Amino acid sequence: MTLFSKSKLALGGLVLTTGLLAGCAGNPPTAQMDVTKLAVNNAVSANATQFAPADMQSAQENYRKARVAMDEKDYDQAKVLAEKAEWDARVAERKSQVIKAKIVDPAVIKTDSIK
Repeated sequence: MTLFSKSKLALGGLVLTTGLLAGCAGNPPTAQMDVTKLAVNNAVSANATQFAPADMQSAQENYRKARVAMDEKDYDQAKVLAEKAEWDARVAERKSQVIKAKIVDPAVIKTDSIK
């Protein structure tokens, strides 16, 4: 290979890499949105709306904002919001499970372990 063809190859690789990276940034985070929707639904099923209302409200609001960002094709923002919503929903679900366990058998979980 000559120097000229090596530089063409390197330039082509750079252009291809840049194109792939730009393409990834424009992809809708549909998998994350699906995971988030499932997490929010699981939290609702665990009665988190009743037992962890602040976390549940945050999860639902961030999920709503993520859907709006998806509609506006702001995929980076949609992904960030969906991840926040997923986290909040999982926290709400766990808090709800702990509170319900304490109601059934208060000796199961000591109050000191929950902060």
